[in-house]
Parts: sequence; C-alpha cells; structure tokens
Amino acid sequence: MTIFCSWSGGKESSLALNRVLQKNYQIDYLLTMLPSKESSVGHGLPSKFYRMQAESIDIEMISERTNWENYEENMSNLIRKINPKSGVFGDVYLDDHKDWVETKSEELSFKPLEPLWNENPEALFEEYLNNGFRGIIIKLNPEKISPDWLGKPLNQNFLDYLKEKNICPIGENGEYHTATLDGPMFESEIEVKLGNKKEYGDNLIIELEDFEIRS
Repeated sequence: MTIFCSWSGGKESSLALNRVLQKNYQIDYLLTMLPSKESSVGHGLPSKFYRMQAESIDIEMISERTNWENYEENMSNLIRKINPKSGVFGDVYLDDHKDWVETKSEELSFKPLEPLWNENPEALFEEYLNNGFRGIIIKLNPEKISPDWLGKPLNQNFLDYLKEKNICPIGENGEYHTATLDGPMFESEIEVKLGNKKEYGDNLIIELEDFEIRS
C-alpha cells in the first residue's frame, strides 16, 4: 500500500510524519512541490536541501516544480504517478485547507490522514521541541514578525514572542515557516550556513549558503 507524506520540510509536516511513523505506517514518499522560476511557491528552500532531508529520513522524495497558477494541476499529476492509497497532511485548524485535501483525495482516490487536525497549536509547538526536533525560521511575513527572527531556532523564546504578539504559535495563517534540521526520524542532523535575507513574494526568506549532513 503506497503512502506519501505531503512534505514542506518544516514543523507541521515533520510532526505529522513522526506521528504516523510512531503508529507503524510505512511511508513510501515525501511529496514536495518546488517553485518554478520566478515563483514564490513553498518555503524558498533549494531542492538539494529537501533531498538531504529525505536522505537523512531514509524516505524517497518525489517533487515537481510549479507556480501558484498550476499548483493544483501539477500536484495532482505527481500524485497520480504513484497511485497512493493514503496521503499524510499537516493541517491543524484551517477548514479551507482540509476541505481542499478532502476534495483532492476524493478526486484521486486516496485516503487522507490528518494526524494534527484540531490539535492545540501551542501544544504542537511544544511537542516539536520536546520530541527533539531542531528547526530554524526560514520564511516570515515581515508585517507580522520581525525579520530579526529569520535564521533563528525554534525555541521557547520564539514561542513567548508569538504569544506576546498574539500570533498563532505554529503560524497556521502563514505568519512564518520553518526548516527541520534534525528530529526523531532523522538518522543524522543537517548543518546549515545561513546567507542573505531577501524578498520572496510578499514575504522574506533567508537563503542557505551551504548545508551538509553531519557525519
């Protein structure tokens, strides 16, 4: 039975994957949508970084480049290639996201798995920290969150900042995004060297100058 995990490389997809692995699901693919040229799809991470995550987790990555206009069509075509029985998603409380997943799963005949749905966002943030995940902030909305946080680790200080600003602890509305560098399902930690901050659509990202799997 083929099962994929919709993989952004960040905190929610990491938590969702970890939960289903703990229930002894066999995940066959990490499915990642990459930005086409001049597009701001995703977290602004290079494809090589996603492949390094997949290597450390020891699950095959499949991907497709796309812009926002063709996102749904390109993702559907990628899913059709593997003809899955189930797909894992990291939605938490946005009904329109979950509705999209359910519509897509019905169209493509696979069962959606939503292990984080209706969970408390602050508890999920703390679960990420308490389960040994290590992540950094790689994309944010500068109108919501100070750009000074780009490249900084996910930790209690950042959670306190979000609570003070009355921002969703996991940024479910797109306030910020992350890259997971280590965690319980990683065989080895990924080390990164941070580069410049730059605009990415309406957001800011921090570029990764270099990264490697710690030997």
